[in-house]
Amino acid sequence: MSVVSKLLYVTFMLTAALAGLEVLFRVFGYHHPQPGQTSSSVEAYFWVADPTLGFSNRPDARYTYWGIAGSPVTHTDHEGYRRTYSCASDPGISPRPAGVIVFVGDSTTMQTEVNDEETSASQVAKMLCSQGINIRVVNAGVRGFNTLQAGRMMEKVINDNPDVRAVVYTYCDNDLFENLDPFLYAPAIAPVLSWDRDNQTTRVREVGMELVPWGQSFESLTRPSHSVSIVRKAIVATHSTALYNISVIFFGWLSTHRAKTARAGTGAGQPPGVDSSDGVALEKWAAGNHGPEILEKQLAAMRVVSERRGVRFLATRFTTGGPGESDKESMIAQRARNAGVVFVPIASAFGLDSARYRARSAYTRSFDRHYNQIGAYTLAVQVLASLKSAVH
Repeated sequence: MSVVSKLLYVTFMLTAALAGLEVLFRVFGYHHPQPGQTSSSVEAYFWVADPTLGFSNRPDARYTYWGIAGSPVTHTDHEGYRRTYSCASDPGISPRPAGVIVFVGDSTTMQTEVNDEETSASQVAKMLCSQGINIRVVNAGVRGFNTLQAGRMMEKVINDNPDVRAVVYTYCDNDLFENLDPFLYAPAIAPVLSWDRDNQTTRVREVGMELVPWGQSFESLTRPSHSVSIVRKAIVATHSTALYNISVIFFGWLSTHRAKTARAGTGAGQPPGVDSSDGVALEKWAAGNHGPEILEKQLAAMRVVSERRGVRFLATRFTTGGPGESDKESMIAQRARNAGVVFVPIASAFGLDSARYRARSAYTRSFDRHYNQIGAYTLAVQVLASLKSAVH
């Protein structure tokens, strides 16, 4: 067989294999993005460096989350807060807000998996409007924030808005280890905490690293090469579901490999003997390194800041329901009570059917770990009952 014949044979076999994969991917519900929509990374568009918070949302930004079914759209205002519903123009309601309610936390607060008017913050605003109450609701959530950053964001919003009535902090289980290591699911510029054994308190470690202009994704610590960007765009342009999903796996591996290489020798992002991709293992690692005590101290600090300004401070725990969630919530609720913080239990409202409240991937049949519209609404209903005393 000549060289040309061999090349033609190989080409034919590769084409046939790709065609077969294409059929399989589509049969099993996988999809491909539209041309020009090459990234599902919210962080690449929204994160900018901040001297106090480490990083924050980019002001006046718009992002379409093509990786989630329905392609929800996120906007930020001139302060970098996510837009929320306003009832200022509703007839019969005072056009002047009677105060401010603030939501702080990470991606479970920002909720980029739903549209602006569907977030829990917007749902609370709508419910209050339906009762004839015009309250400005600020969604100050930032993807990747830890508890320390949420506390600093809370203080910032309170200082900028003297009429804040209440603050709601949504704790997420990954906060437990993100409080200890800036390289875990967040840019390497996040301030973190450690435990002072002698004084039984927390110590803050400020971490600084310049962000590249395009932002920072969860895994990448260095900017993708120009050639990689061209390849990604070319793959999307083919409209091939198989090529796209295979490339997602490959570039995900490449990104992780490059991140580990950048972290080599630093000890960051890889606790000894722990798989940094295993959330359960990381929670156990954090628990063994005073993570719960650090969380309790941070909650107490947030309570003190709010009390000084006469602001009601509430905490809750993100959940989409499922077995064992009530037990996990009880543990966090106890830490909150130890800190003198009002805790809003919500696990019972979600029950055991976790999928009902979770966003669905646009490209596969899998579910995202964040809220869909039903989940965001359910959280809003539970929180609103505890907010009523602050708004009446």
